[in-house]
Amino acid sequence: MNHHTPDTQRLAFEAFQTLQQTHYTAYARAHLGPRDADHAVRDTFTAILAAWRDIITDHAPAQRAWEHLRTHVHRHSPRTDRDDIRTLAALGYNTQATAALTGLCPGKVRFLERSAGFGSP
Repeated sequence: MNHHTPDTQRLAFEAFQTLQQTHYTAYARAHLGPRDADHAVRDTFTAILAAWRDIITDHAPAQRAWEHLRTHVHRHSPRTDRDDIRTLAALGYNTQATAALTGLCPGKVRFLERSAGFGSP
């Protein structure tokens, strides 16, 4: 039985989009006005859907999807992982939530938190 049929893949994508929509929108709106943020998130999910098969078979699918968001939000101003950590902390995300959303391991998130001047020593 093939678990990667187009219908199954589409349902998996729709579930992913439902789970991440609010988080991706909050991140985008922290950097852009509401209209531009909404466009960036829409374009992000369009790009993710186009690459969905590669994303879901990647060893770090959340990280691959997050990179699409960063690309669309920061088209004209590149950002670092540390900048993302600062933004997500300001939005109230803890280490575990940040790791789950960005696909970074919790240890790397803690390192970036410390290097950004916050988090536990």
